[in-house]
Order: sequence, then C-alpha cells, then structure tokens
Amino acid sequence: MYNCLRNHLWVFLLLISLSGSAQFTINETFRGSSSTGVTLGGSATLTSGNVDPVGNGWLRLTPSTTNQLGYGIVNATFPSTLGVLVDFEYTAWRTSSSGADGFSVFLYDASVLSFNIGGTGGSLGYAQNTLNPSPGLSGGYIGIGVDEFGNYSSNVNGKIGGPGNTPNAVAVRGPAPNYSYITGAQIIPSDAGTGDNGGIDYNSVTSTRPTQAQFYRRLQFTITPSGGSYALTVKWKTSPTGNFVTLLGPTTLATAPPPTLKVGFAASTGSFINTHEIRNVIITTPGNVRVNKSGPLNMNYSGSPVSMPYQIVVANGTAGTVTGISFSDPLPPNYTAALADISVDNHGNPTNQMNGIAISPAGEITGSINLAANEEITITVNGKLSSFPPGGNMTNTVQVGSGNITDLDLTNNVSEVTTQVISTLPVTLKSFGARKTDNQVLLEWIAAGESNFSHFGIERSSNGTDFTLLQEVAAQSGSSDKNYRYADQQAPPGTLYYRLKMVDIDGAFTYSVIKKIDNIPDNTNWKAYPNPASDKVMVMLPAGWQQGRVDWDLVDMAGMKLASGASISAAMIRVPVAAYPNGRYQLVFRHTGKGLIYSLPLQIGR
Repeated sequence: MYNCLRNHLWVFLLLISLSGSAQFTINETFRGSSSTGVTLGGSATLTSGNVDPVGNGWLRLTPSTTNQLGYGIVNATFPSTLGVLVDFEYTAWRTSSSGADGFSVFLYDASVLSFNIGGTGGSLGYAQNTLNPSPGLSGGYIGIGVDEFGNYSSNVNGKIGGPGNTPNAVAVRGPAPNYSYITGAQIIPSDAGTGDNGGIDYNSVTSTRPTQAQFYRRLQFTITPSGGSYALTVKWKTSPTGNFVTLLGPTTLATAPPPTLKVGFAASTGSFINTHEIRNVIITTPGNVRVNKSGPLNMNYSGSPVSMPYQIVVANGTAGTVTGISFSDPLPPNYTAALADISVDNHGNPTNQMNGIAISPAGEITGSINLAANEEITITVNGKLSSFPPGGNMTNTVQVGSGNITDLDLTNNVSEVTTQVISTLPVTLKSFGARKTDNQVLLEWIAAGESNFSHFGIERSSNGTDFTLLQEVAAQSGSSDKNYRYADQQAPPGTLYYRLKMVDIDGAFTYSVIKKIDNIPDNTNWKAYPNPASDKVMVMLPAGWQQGRVDWDLVDMAGMKLASGASISAAMIRVPVAAYPNGRYQLVFRHTGKGLIYSLPLQIGR
C-alpha cells in the first residue's frame, strides 16, 4: 500500500519562471511545523513542535526503527535546460543497533501522472525491489544514494548492476525502468571509530540528535549541461565553516534529462536503523551568483528588545572569480542592528571579501562582494527585535547583483525570510491530546492562568499545513487548571492534524503543537474477484471509498501504467484485463477528495 499524504503544504516555495528563459528557485528550511508545496508519505514527519521546539525542526524521513520508508516530494516543476543544483543539510543517527540503510535524492520526469515511490531497504526509495515488491520510482531520471549499509551499490533484490555491497558510499543509479548502476564513491573504507568517523552517519548510539559540533553534513549536487550532454558532481561539507569537498564527478550522464523535472527525498531502514533527517533545502540553477537568507521562524516578544540573528550566504557557482557583487539588505522597521553586529566569514579564502559595509539611517545594510570560483561567503547579522510588528509577521529580504558576469538566473539573487513574532500570552497550556473514538476524534486539553485570555480556536488540517477553523471555545478564566473537551464528529477519513490557536483579548495569539491522528477506514474490506483473473476483475470498494470520485490504474511490475479509469460514488469497479499477459500486476486506487491511496495486488492467469 502506498500511503501518500496529499499535502498541498507549506509556506515555503518560491518558484518563478521568467518569460523566455528557464529560471527557478526553491527554498525550504523544514524548520517549521508545516510547509507548502511538498507531499510527504510513509514515515516522513516534520519535527517542529513535536520532537523539536517550534520553528527549529527537521524533515524526519525515518525514525530509528526497523523497516521504515519515508519520502518528501517537491510539487513544483522546473525546467532542466540550465541544469539543476540541490543543496541541503542532513543528519543520520540512531538510538540503538547499527546504522542503515540510507537515503536518496532523486530527480524524476514531471510529466509522469501516476506516482509510485521506489523500493524499501537498500533501494532507498528510488530503485526497484523484488523482496518487498516495488517496480521503482515512477519516471525516475537519476537517484543519488547516500548509503550507510551498502546495498544501493549491489544487485540484490532485483537491482541492476553495481560493484556489490559498498557501505559508507555515495552511489548513482539511472533512469527508469532499469535504474541501472552508473557510478559511486566510497567515502571511508572502514566504519571503525565512534562519533563522526568521517563517514555517512554518526557512528555512536545516542538518545538525542548529535549537535552540529558533533556531526555536520551539507550535501550539494549539480547537473550541468556539458558538450551536448549532462555532467553530475556531488560535494559535501563536514563543518558549517568548512569548504566543499568533491565526493564524486564530474560524471557524464548517458541520458539527457526530460524537459521538466521534480525533486524528491527518500530514506529507508531495514533490520538495522538510523534516523534520517534533512533541512535547509535549496533547489536552483547552477553556474551563477545566488543568495540565501535564513533566520528564526518564530520569536517570542515580551515588550523588551530581544536578540535575533540572521545569516546570509552569497555563493558563486561559476568557474571563475566574480567581483563587484552588490549587496542590499533593508532591515525591517522592527529590527535594529549596528555595524558591530555584522560579521563576515570568508571560509578561509582571502579572495572572498565583503567591502564597504555600511548601514544607512533607514537601516539598509549595503556592501560589495568578491568571490572566488565555486566559493561562498557567510554574513551574520546579530541585531535585535525591538518592537512587535503589525500583524505579528516580520519579513526580511536581501538582494545581490551579478557582479562582473552575465547571470542567467536572477530569481536566486533575492532571498526572503519571514518570522512570526508571538506575544507572551497570559495562558499556560499544560496538556493537549487527540485520540480517535468510534465515530469521532476527541480533543482534550488543560490550561491554566487564563487572566485576560479570550478563547481557543480549534483547527483541523488534512495535510499539516492548510488548517480550517472548526469552532471557537471561550476561555473559562481564572488562575486554576481548566479542563476542555471537543469532539470532532465530522472528521473525514484519512490522516488528520489538529492544533489550538490561543488568542489573547488584544488579538495576539500563538499555536499549540500539532497532533496527528490516523482516521483511516478499515481496508480489510477490499475484495477483488476472480483473482487470479483472465477476462475481468470486479473490485468491491470499502464503505469509506463508495462516495465521491475514485480513480484507478492497472500497473505492471516495471511500473508501466497499462490502463486507467474512474468511478463516481460506486460500490464496485470493473477492470477489464483480457488484453494483458499472465503475470503479477498492481491495481492502484486514489480517492483524491479524501487524500487516500490503496494498492491491490492482482494476478492474471489463464
């Protein structure tokens, strides 16, 4: 069963296509409790407000438990004509056992309509797997495996090609339907040692995520046009202030990419385990000047100035030195900084410079930057949030010029970060829980210290990002503990998310942590007969699928869609199969209105 949470999530993506050119920029920190423009599936979750403080989370693809597969698919489509650069931080660690399996970053054909994630275990969500039947990622173009256990490089479980089990390696597999091994590089020959031993993952058992000082990895890969073909290069950093080191490439790819692409991330575990997490994702065009600004997503403000750092990275993706890059950062009116609050890290290269740094009376930081080939500079602003912004949101935008080059993509010369400023509310949420009962979802919470407090807003979402107000519950007032209950009697089937919006009498508000509930109808009532089938198969839908539109696809074990159809509010679907040879197939059903997907094995035999 492919369990896909159909998230039109996220307050994150900036995708701009300028007329007559192939330009795009996508930024996603995954630090927040929700995101916009990504679909999560399997074991993937956001840790903000759950495992981590609100605004300081990660995208957790797998927990450190056995037999997990999680993925995140960026919904935005981008052109391949100028190539692509993908840059992100990751961490891999475990609470017990030995580290495995690994994760993949993949590009796939954006024109593919029927999506299936790849196989579990050593297939890393990209390649095929005959052990836990999966034909591989739909429309896969290239899958870069960051492999702890080593089987992404082997031909076990139906994979094609490779040198055999190669742990602690970065390996590349090619297009569907074969996903054949292309190349790879082993990072360290032995997994000896503890902590950060130079390999793919943190090599000690730990109850909490290792700090950046203990283990840091930033991975970057580029696919660039090269002499009528395309070349792949994979690099990484092992410290925030270090330089990129090339792990693999440039490797010429035998197959050109499709005209439009999408990006995804997947991770898996088997008998051995790791927690796999990513954040601070940038997807853009390579070979130009670009800028990325980051800062806190949430800040508490109690009436006195509070420290609030921003960090800006300006990068030169070209093969030569770029000089005279203009820099402009107009600070928000609720934020103050002095020259002494600005620091510049040239990452050990004296060519990387920021000259003429100044702050205007209006609060605009300006300067001029020089960067060596394929280098970057980091500017940190340690200013203060000095007052509460109107509406509670504060946006900061930085812009850089192109210097002495012709920059083919100006969309990544601008970067914006928005911080939600939260007033300290006169209420304490002591507990908040959600549980499924027979025909409803029951929310229960305890609050204290409700002086000058207005009400709770009960909000529900089907994707973890777009929340709808169900009801407002007035505060009971007083300083003692108050108990609240709310029954959602109209909870639809599927995975649901709930949160409380806590509102003060002056309109200031904050949110509770998000609670996730699986309100999935019982799939044991699926019936298909005859199975094996020779002429047609009749599929009886469970009660939860019998209202609304249901689309279906007949898919062979190579991932090819052979037939499709749809029904409206039907109890039974008829699928003709007489035209297809004997063998194993999958019937994939999608109830888009309820965000449900179900995969039913089918045998054709005569």
